[in-house]
Amino acid sequence: MITDWLKKNGYLIEKEDNQLGKKITLTTEKGQAVGITHSLQTSISGASYYRIEYDKTGQEFVLQNLSEILKSQHSE
Repeated sequence: MITDWLKKNGYLIEKEDNQLGKKITLTTEKGQAVGITHSLQTSISGASYYRIEYDKTGQEFVLQNLSEILKSQHSE
């Protein structure tokens, strides 16, 4: 629900990654400005994936917008 809201509002973007062969979610400049970043990680099995990370500012941003996020979920 939170990820969907962040995508709809331009903080995250979903795109096809040809190297990984799957859809990935990355942060936008707008997302990075509020403390949400992404980094390329490798799992124990050797698979690469992008991890979305929320620093303290990013966590506070989500909490400040939680009522809006919940409202948007109920209106769908």
